[in-house]
Amino acid sequence: MPCQGALNPTYWMRKASLCSRLNELRKVVFPKDRPWEREDEKLYSRMIETLLAWPTGRE
Repeated sequence: MPCQGALNPTYWMRKASLCSRLNELRKVVFPKDRPWEREDEKLYSRMIETLLAWPTGRE
């Protein structure tokens, strides 16, 4: 059943966790909540750094 996962509390905890992590990444890409005024040469490195800092859940 497709709705069965939505009733699981773990589903909502994971969704909230994903949203907060994506918000972290958004702040790296758009630090002033606006489009870039000029190209950022180090953006890719900071994005990778942010992604690698997230726990995988496999520990």
